[in-house]
Amino acid sequence: MFNIKIEIPEEHQDKWVLCATPKHGYAYNSLLFWGKNDCGYKPNINKCQLYTKDEVYKRANSGNIPIKLVDLVESLAVHAEHAESILNQSKKELLEV
Repeated sequence: MFNIKIEIPEEHQDKWVLCATPKHGYAYNSLLFWGKNDCGYKPNINKCQLYTKDEVYKRANSGNIPIKLVDLVESLAVHAEHAESILNQSKKELLEV
């Protein structure tokens, strides 16, 4: 097991991302995130758009799921096989709003 620690800069601690739902598929076994400047889904989390909680819930729809960036990184859920629990939890929270 690797001992990897990913740190989120302080200014991004409360940011969210939009993750494509599994029905949209994956790219090279990676989750897809909505890209900066509305450029479509990208497998590279470094190229995704960051949102506030209010912004991300306004943008969320049946094709994507809002996920808090720190939750995603803490779970190391950037690959599809590790993401099921974080996706399910985020989807549940979306439906409760």
